[in-house]
Amino acid sequence: NLYAPLRTVAPLPGVRRVPLSDSTAFSTLLPTERVSIKALAAWRLGDYWVTAVKIVNRGPGKVALDPRHLQATLYAATFQHADLGLAGTPEDTTVAYLVTRGGDLKHALLLPPPKPEAVDHES
Repeated sequence: NLYAPLRTVAPLPGVRRVPLSDSTAFSTLLPTERVSIKALAAWRLGDYWVTAVKIVNRGPGKVALDPRHLQATLYAATFQHADLGLAGTPEDTTVAYLVTRGGDLKHALLLPPPKPEAVDHES
């Protein structure tokens, strides 16, 4: 659905596209890495949800991607590529496919979304 021409995508019985959650909440998926994460699409089949998220490196070095570092209760996870290249290069972007059970990705997050930074009142 993300990369193939629509004419080549055959419908899968029971699978339906679902609305996306607020993608700003996904910034906590990889809290130890300087990356931006944006939801691209989500699908559901019964009690299983698949969410495709775009991950872009915003840091100065390469990022090795490991599904064990994702801060969410996931049924399964895989990345389109094994790592992210240096920020600003064509290799700095990939897609992760995250499978949750019993709810969408937003409900599977282990960490709450960051709160807006408080105003510093000290001089």
